[in-house]
Amino acid sequence: GGVFYFVAFFFLIITTSWKGAANTTVVSRLSILVPVLCGIVFWHERPSILQAVGILLACASLTLVARRAARLEGSKPPPYALLLLAMFFLMGGCCRLSLEMFKHLCQPNERPTFILLTFGLSGLASVVLLALRRRMPTNREFAAGIALGLANLSQTYFILTALKSLPGFVVFPMTAAGSLLFTT
Repeated sequence: GGVFYFVAFFFLIITTSWKGAANTTVVSRLSILVPVLCGIVFWHERPSILQAVGILLACASLTLVARRAARLEGSKPPPYALLLLAMFFLMGGCCRLSLEMFKHLCQPNERPTFILLTFGLSGLASVVLLALRRRMPTNREFAAGIALGLANLSQTYFILTALKSLPGFVVFPMTAAGSLLFTT
């Protein structure tokens, strides 16, 4: 999970630079399909008809937002833009898949260890990258990074808590819709 968070962040930065926040958020939120489909295939989760309709409506609303949101003015997508978007979708989906895997493969009392390892690994990779580039973040960048990290940490904690009592095909579309609403 920590590796996927680290790598997905680079795809987020790259795609936001030419797609803008709204479109990038849509791709990120559509990646809920990865854990939802894996939950159905590997762990035999079965959404009801109403829940399946909800998932479809959430995905439809995300694509409608994407159609309406234009790319940034003056920005030109790279020739491999579709590959970047696909990789961002896959990395974002794998971040959420690690949470779904935790639900099915780990004990609830292991949650603090899972969160510590996930964010510790992501943080360690970031520190190594900064050291290799010989660049120290400014105080402002450091504060923004801490705020972003705490928000992601909180989101992970609450998703894991929700997954204790709800199936992934309910939790992931709800968090995606809420996140899109907040971003918009």
